[in-house]
Amino acid sequence: MWGNHHALLDRVAKVDGAALWANLHLLFWMSLIPWVTAWAGEHPMAPAPVAMYGVVLLLCSISFMLLSWRLEGEGAGRAMAWGSRKNRLSIVLYALAIGVSLFYPPLGSAIHVALAFVWLVPAR
Repeated sequence: MWGNHHALLDRVAKVDGAALWANLHLLFWMSLIPWVTAWAGEHPMAPAPVAMYGVVLLLCSISFMLLSWRLEGEGAGRAMAWGSRKNRLSIVLYALAIGVSLFYPPLGSAIHVALAFVWLVPAR
């Protein structure tokens, strides 16, 4: 996530107040990743921690899309845009992982890992 955040902001010529708030929104959700990762790591077969991990990642994805949508006109480009295939896929799969985690946490975790590989390389 940090790599994609850097890649997004590296393309931007200027930011306004709305972009700053959108960025803070993203950074807030990202700040919860260590806590929820530790919780899910301590209880990898428990539905609540694995589902909550998915919730935090889903909210990170949504807030990243909001930030990229806000910055699109400032040079972020279409690759990072609100409607990119990668962003839409993330939203759907994180939501699926949350639901699946409530019934079979290992499959929810597998979806989370698959999505990490999707985002491993920043968009061009």
